Amino acid sequence: MLLRRGFLVASLSVVLVGGLATLAAGQDKKNPWGSKVNPADPASLFAAEPPGRLPIPDTPKGAVPWAVLEKTTIDFDPNQGQIKPGWHAEVKALEGKKIRLIGFMIPVKSGALHKEILFTKLPPSCPFCPPADPNQQAIVQMAKPVAYTDAPVVLEGTLDLLESNAALDLGLFYRLTLARVVP
Repeated sequence: MLLRRGFLVASLSVVLVGGLATLAAGQDKKNPWGSKVNPADPASLFAAEPPGRLPIPDTPKGAVPWAVLEKTTIDFDPNQGQIKPGWHAEVKALEGKKIRLIGFMIPVKSGALHKEILFTKLPPSCPFCPPADPNQQAIVQMAKPVAYTDAPVVLEGTLDLLESNAALDLGLFYRLTLARVVP
């Protein structure tokens, strides 16, 4: 843990010292993530996403945009002490239908091939937490095991809306079943 903290402090120091030197020199340079640094705007040092946060891919033709699934509100039930979905009519209309989504795989078990994955709108950025809200991710049961990739992929499967306490405890609102990777 101490090594991680030291690495983090050293990394931030390099970014800050290098960025401040760039600002002080008034040079037309780039920050560590490749964005231009504006000498008049110190915030431009951090204008771009750091590595590990890939751009969100465009929704391909025929796929359901994540914006539709995001219409489900994330409500809190104080009686049960857990979150629950507030289903939007547009989302309810997709229940039980075959849909396509573009997103990123997160394996739920180790191995070369995966029959079950977490599928998210955003790429993973931390090994300890999901990168998306419950309305921006789905648990996926693949028809055939697939190899992990960190590139965005399109999956097609049947959409289930989850309402069991076990699913909600995990922060899961959606499941795709019999899913396959679409080329």
